[in-house]
Amino acid sequence: MSKASSLNLGKRRWTTEEDDLLRRLYPTSEIIAICAALGRTHAAINVRAALIGVKRVDSPERRESWRKHSAYMKQRRQKGMRNSTALPIGSQALHGGKAYRKVSDTGDSNVDWKLAHRVIWEEAHGPIPDGCVVVFRDGNQANLELGNLELITTAEKMRRHSIARYPSDIHGAAVALGRFKSKLKKLEAADEELE
Repeated sequence: MSKASSLNLGKRRWTTEEDDLLRRLYPTSEIIAICAALGRTHAAINVRAALIGVKRVDSPERRESWRKHSAYMKQRRQKGMRNSTALPIGSQALHGGKAYRKVSDTGDSNVDWKLAHRVIWEEAHGPIPDGCVVVFRDGNQANLELGNLELITTAEKMRRHSIARYPSDIHGAAVALGRFKSKLKKLEAADEELE
């Protein structure tokens, strides 16, 4: 519902009398007073004034408010300025349980921050080849020692984390459990729709 319809104003065409009144009041009067006089919304008055070419008179009060605004804008943090909380290159931070290390200072966090274990591996062994990942031998992501890191292929990583690595009886039970959970979710969703 539009604001005009909620105020029972509806769509009305502008008459020449309303245009004349707008031309006379808009340059110097307050918008609220013009809204009350014409029975129109603030937006409608501004749009109509722009269409007929009427502008507000630059009053001392408006100049003062713009001066204050300009002073504020000059003091704002400009593009390219460093944030006071910016960390230096080499800093480490935890995000989502993973350690990240700052490697550059471009301003783009996707470029500046890299996974710490990947940075450590690359410093010791060079770039990581395509199709390979660096993993933790003991599974502890907080242990960033070089001896705890190893380079494996993505296929090997998939084999390590797949249920196919378990014996056939455990594998079958895991598949059955997955099917059961899926069916249970569908039944719960159907039950919620009925309520």
